[in-house]
Amino acid sequence: MFFVDYSKKCGFWFDQAGDGSPDFSHAHAFMTTAGAQAGGVTDVKTGLDGYLYVVDYAGGKLYRFSDANDARTDALATGGQAEEEGGETAMWIESTPNTYNWQYGDVVTYKLMTPPGSPPLDPKNVTWRVTNGHCVKNPCTGTNDCHVHEVSLSTDSLTGLSGSFRPSPHPMESFINILARVGMPDGSTQKVEFTSHALSYNYKLTSDPPGLPIIIEEFVCLASPCITSQMAKTNPGFAAQNVQV
Repeated sequence: MFFVDYSKKCGFWFDQAGDGSPDFSHAHAFMTTAGAQAGGVTDVKTGLDGYLYVVDYAGGKLYRFSDANDARTDALATGGQAEEEGGETAMWIESTPNTYNWQYGDVVTYKLMTPPGSPPLDPKNVTWRVTNGHCVKNPCTGTNDCHVHEVSLSTDSLTGLSGSFRPSPHPMESFINILARVGMPDGSTQKVEFTSHALSYNYKLTSDPPGLPIIIEEFVCLASPCITSQMAKTNPGFAAQNVQV
């Protein structure tokens, strides 16, 4: 049996169990459209010629495989972005509530701190950027697929020595990245970053009969029971997939 997942950009195949039904206890990845060849597979069919065809709707491509082991290694890419690194600085950011203590609905405050005795900073030379990020493990590549949302800050929180915001709700484990760009008296610019994680809970979902794939928002668990996490005070949606053989 073959299965494609649009959101995870993956294609899988399953062995047959002793009774001839698909064995959902282990999925074998045979393709991905992640990374440089980003797309989105939507359908898989066996052609009259015996080859397996996979439609990449988002990428505008049609893939053909002669068998399940015809892996296209040029398409197997483990994407990822390098994190931007700032220069060394003695300044730091303090945030309240502390990491792993904030949840949906909380107001998160931040403040730029400097060592005692440091020259005072001009608040007009401090600008802020806040992003709200979420990650989920890709069952095809084994890596974490992460995406971020820009947090809309008020005018008072865009500049100055401090600010506040409310994290966006998301039914996945979440984190926030707070970035301050500081104009120094010598004309240089220094970057100060701080990352804080939300309070989250783990929970377990099962299906009847067991072993069915379960969709949990943007995460696909290939075979229940499934254990996942969510940001506190959010309500995730989930559904069991009706697998047709």
